[in-house]
Amino acid sequence: MGSTRRQLLLRLARSLPAVLTRSSHRAAFSSLIPGRLTTGLQDLGRFGSLPLSVAQATGFFRIEKVVNRWVLLDPEGHPFWMLSVDAVDWNLGGKVGVEAAKVKYGDKGLGPKFGEHAVNRLRSWGFNSLGPYAATYALPVPMYGSWQGCPAKVPFIRTIRPSHYSTIPRDSVVSEPVKVLISGALDPKVYQGWPGHFPDVFDPRYEEAAKKYAGEVYDGQGRKATFTKRGNRGGLPHPSLGDEPWLLATMLDESDTIFGFGPGPEVPTVDGKLHPHLGWVVAVTKPTQTENHAVAANYGTPLKVQYRDPVVYTKVAWRDYVKQKYGEISALNRAWGSHYTTFDSDGGWPDGHGLMDESGRNTWIGADGDRLSTARPAVKEDVDAFLGILAERYYQVTAGAVRAATPHHLVITSTNNHGGLIRRPILRAAGKYCDLIELTLAPQLPEVARATYEETRRPLVGFVFYTANKDSPFCSRPRQTVFDFPTQEKRAEAYRKGLDFLYALQAPDGMHPVVGIELWDYIDKWADQANSGLVTSHDNAYDGKEDVVAGGTDSWGYPTGGEERDYGDFITGVREANIATLDRLKQDLSRR
Repeated sequence: MGSTRRQLLLRLARSLPAVLTRSSHRAAFSSLIPGRLTTGLQDLGRFGSLPLSVAQATGFFRIEKVVNRWVLLDPEGHPFWMLSVDAVDWNLGGKVGVEAAKVKYGDKGLGPKFGEHAVNRLRSWGFNSLGPYAATYALPVPMYGSWQGCPAKVPFIRTIRPSHYSTIPRDSVVSEPVKVLISGALDPKVYQGWPGHFPDVFDPRYEEAAKKYAGEVYDGQGRKATFTKRGNRGGLPHPSLGDEPWLLATMLDESDTIFGFGPGPEVPTVDGKLHPHLGWVVAVTKPTQTENHAVAANYGTPLKVQYRDPVVYTKVAWRDYVKQKYGEISALNRAWGSHYTTFDSDGGWPDGHGLMDESGRNTWIGADGDRLSTARPAVKEDVDAFLGILAERYYQVTAGAVRAATPHHLVITSTNNHGGLIRRPILRAAGKYCDLIELTLAPQLPEVARATYEETRRPLVGFVFYTANKDSPFCSRPRQTVFDFPTQEKRAEAYRKGLDFLYALQAPDGMHPVVGIELWDYIDKWADQANSGLVTSHDNAYDGKEDVVAGGTDSWGYPTGGEERDYGDFITGVREANIATLDRLKQDLSRR
């Protein structure tokens, strides 16, 4: 999870505790209290689904409406409420995690042992799938140099990242890197916001790259395909993944590399954070680039990239849209109150007189890229319209590449909404080309979920994140956020209440759109100094038994303990909430 998303998420929703204790939420949550359960983990099917048949088997995961609820169905036609965990990888524990893994699993066979142990743990805690960024050895299918998948199998989400890798010279699979539109490409006198990353999606090389990453077609790059069930080469369709039943979905990009697909001003986050309007960004970005010194600046290490082809194709698409709409430059000037001399360039960016020279210095378009508060009405109308065209291009190309590689599988988009509402043209495009929409759904802003569903008409996946730094190895680094709790037990209570909010969420049309969650993450990420994991950096479960000073042995015979102090129990509450949610779905579907 990228730094901007993490930082803003942690500051979200100062009214969260009050919202979660309202009577309506308590009433809804009562059905999840352990002791009334009819479903146990032993009752779940091969894919972690409920023992109900609601549709015919197809061999792949899919989505369907069942009465008044969107439901994920497993390859055998059984209902599946996704309970996934992101970043199942010991390396995220930093040096502490790496050394602890070596001690626990041994240098020889560390990866396979860790992967099997992690998946066995997750299943015992009520989780049924792996979110993005899982280690090779946790996945149920062969990949990289692994000759077999993890013997303890759960469905998984894979991620492709063409928006990032296509722009990085060492990682690009095309003739030259794709340009970016924000970092290093905007006038610093006008834009002083976050150096976000968004690719030039109208560049034909972006479409080529998306197909190659989706299908893992790396010919001539000296690489092997990621998934190797049928050899080390990819294709369209993918020879190994095209018929893989364990593949739940493919996620389009890491949300930090499609900056601008985040919250707009209509329903902002509680802390007021916004993403810039990408239609405005395109209108004011450089029309040509021969080099850029700030590629990937959002990750803290800007790269200098040079280009043989200087054209910024997305700005050309913007010019063509405006020219087609107005026909004559005089008509554009009358509508906008502008003074352009040509649709092309006249004098050069950033202070020339042509449409292509626009940098945001002119009063009719303005320098407020977040709210467009100073842009004239006709300008707002046109950049809004082009935002829809841009979003359509991104999703059509990127989701289309995934469907060419895995035509039978689901496509999920990751959004960087931080709890606020994404601009509606983006949502409409996402709903047109994707099957699932992943976003942060804050209980105090239920209108975000409802509006997102109204625009996309697609099932939603909730992204959830909770910490208890005071009751963890990061106790010396307290967090002043509403998602941080004083004890692991309080953290578990928040997880249960959050799960209930998501399950019970109902759209205006009466549908329940949420089909699951992604929990960030498996192991405390050392670099973040945040207790976000289910296990400590020493790979001890936060269950009040392993995460202690005294040594011991877990259910699989692995050593536990060795922490600096005794910590609390997060796992028990999580497990109860997961099982209770599955039980509630079983009861709801049984009454259909």
